[in-house]
Amino acid sequence: MQTQKLSIFIPTFNRTLSVLKAVESIGIAYENEVEIVIVDNGSSENIFQELKNYLLPFRNVILVKNEINIGMVANWNKAMELTTGEWVSMMC
Repeated sequence: MQTQKLSIFIPTFNRTLSVLKAVESIGIAYENEVEIVIVDNGSSENIFQELKNYLLPFRNVILVKNEINIGMVANWNKAMELTTGEWVSMMC
């Protein structure tokens, strides 16, 4: 039986620690079955760089940064559009 992939999207703005804890709670144990999509909504460059540096080893994480803050709901929609799994969940 083929497993179906779960996509978890995490919209964020200026929240490094919360995002890192969320990714750690999902873990890399499910890297073949779980895709994690993080869309940063225009946070400062320092915050985005921290996320990028920490998340580099996670092969199942997609990290995207909006150049400007596009608003909460638009950021949610953008993050959801980037998912590729058969099942989708939001974590925020």
